[in-house]
Amino acid sequence: MGIRWRGRLALGLCLGLSVGAGARSLKDYLADLRFGTPEVREAAVEALAASRDPQAGPALLEALPDSRGALKIQVMDALGRLKVRDAVGALRQELADADPQSRLQAAVSLGEIGDPSAGPSLLPLLKDPDSQVRVQAAVALGQCRDLSARRPLEALLDSRDGMLKLAAVDALGRIGDSACLPALRSQLSNPDPVYRRHVVRAIGGLDDPKVDGLLGGWLADKDATLRGFSAEALGTRPADPALVPALLKGLSDPVEPVRIRCMETLGKWRVKEAVPGLLKALRDQDDLIRYKAAVALGLIGDARAKPALRYVSENDPRPEIRAAAGQALNGLNP
Repeated sequence: MGIRWRGRLALGLCLGLSVGAGARSLKDYLADLRFGTPEVREAAVEALAASRDPQAGPALLEALPDSRGALKIQVMDALGRLKVRDAVGALRQELADADPQSRLQAAVSLGEIGDPSAGPSLLPLLKDPDSQVRVQAAVALGQCRDLSARRPLEALLDSRDGMLKLAAVDALGRIGDSACLPALRSQLSNPDPVYRRHVVRAIGGLDDPKVDGLLGGWLADKDATLRGFSAEALGTRPADPALVPALLKGLSDPVEPVRIRCMETLGKWRVKEAVPGLLKALRDQDDLIRYKAAVALGLIGDARAKPALRYVSENDPRPEIRAAAGQALNGLNP
């Protein structure tokens, strides 16, 4: 949702600037920012942001009050990309700007910086008249991990705005407060599989020991989408040996996406007991199954897979699968 001011290389070359090439010093760009024409200032802002030099932050922050229109938005974007924490106060003020594009970019940049102190200023934007600003405010609150935003975000789960609901779900998952669990579970009745996937992912992001058992129980649910999303969410959490048997069983699930997500999580968890099932999957007729099996075997790193991976790396009809098997083979333990 962020406003991006990239692709300024052509402009920089026209103005005699070698953006990112190191031909001009930081001091030169700072001078351009202070004294250049609007076009030169825009090119300087992009060059400073691309430099990732911490010294650029104070100069960009100093330039913000005197910037207008597109240049102001570009400066705010650069402050966010550089994660300039000293800019939080100035960006919070921009959240009250009459221009919705300025409010939007200020929210984007505050989210990129991720300072929880921005939370109280972002909360009013959840009711902003501009729908994009509302969505970005929710996103930024999640990025800032503002615990005080939990209840306002939960209230958005009843919104008729689908994008805002998704942003609120994702933000609750980022915040990770276990108190979000009941509200998120209530959303699993939504018939939209994309929305439910976001809900399960958010639940997987909660700092609550009950979540592992909850996701593990859903691996046996009659709803195949819930089984698959649960396996996927487990892959974002630390390995839990108690759930390995359910994931191993998932390797023979009748629904292909469930098998794939179980393979992915077993690979991430480095589960050696999965090697026999993955070797079988490596011979599957489905290209994606073979590819995912090769990747998972590479992550696990068990030498038992070496002969099969070598064969696939040399003989599979799909070049991307041969490449994945070759890469997995290179990473195996001797």
